[in-house]
Amino acid sequence: MKIAMIRAYDALQEANLGSRLILQIHDELVVEIAPGEEKQAIALVKDAMEHAVTMAVPFGRIDGHRFRLAIGGPLIRSVG
Repeated sequence: MKIAMIRAYDALQEANLGSRLILQIHDELVVEIAPGEEKQAIALVKDAMEHAVTMAVPFGRIDGHRFRLAIGGPLIRSVG
């Protein structure tokens, strides 16, 4: 998870995006996505998460994907 987090952070920085990692909870990353950067930020974070390490054992899939993505409103409103 730490490798994926570092790679996702680096990818967002190298792309000069306004989107940023703001929180890690267990095996989840919370990303603040700047307006208009949704597709690019999602692609960068997805790639970082899926290619952080190579495993000899098949990685689990959820709904045909290696991870689940959810986009919500402001965090303060989502949790509050």
